[in-house]
Parts: sequence; structure tokens; C-alpha cells
Amino acid sequence: MEHPVAEKRYLAIQLLGELGSQAALPGLEKLLDTEVNDIYALRETLAALSKIRNPRSRELLQKASHHSYPLIRQLAERLLDKRDL
Repeated sequence: MEHPVAEKRYLAIQLLGELGSQAALPGLEKLLDTEVNDIYALRETLAALSKIRNPRSRELLQKASHHSYPLIRQLAERLLDKRDL
């Protein structure tokens, strides 16, 4: 998830979400904390978290629902609502 080419990072995040990788949670949390200006990385991170069934992934989505960017907040809230169905 630290590849110099942004598109490869996004693809890695997507794949980890599709796999439901529990081991990816620390790295995804780090992305939420450090990639605060990369909307695309944040979007992929939230989508991946929504696919990982773990209480920690839900906590991270809740944390993102308080992000400084409205778009990220709204996406996090939407994914939390969808997850709770």
C-alpha cells in the first residue's frame, strides 16, 4: 500500500478489501491517518473497510465519519448504514 504509483496503491487497497483481509486493518488505519489529502486513497480505504467483517473495521469507518472532508464523511456514513442492513 506504499507503492510510488498511486493507481497501484489503489488496486492493492481494493484487493485487500475484496479478500476481507483482517491483516490489512493496521495498514488501512495508517492510510486513514496519513493520506488525509488523497481523496482517492481514502475512498478506496473506506470501501475496503466496508468489506472486512471485523469490529475494528467498523470503528475505523466510524472514525472516518468525522473526517474533515464532507465527501469522506458522507461516504463513511453511507457505508456504515449499508453495512448495518
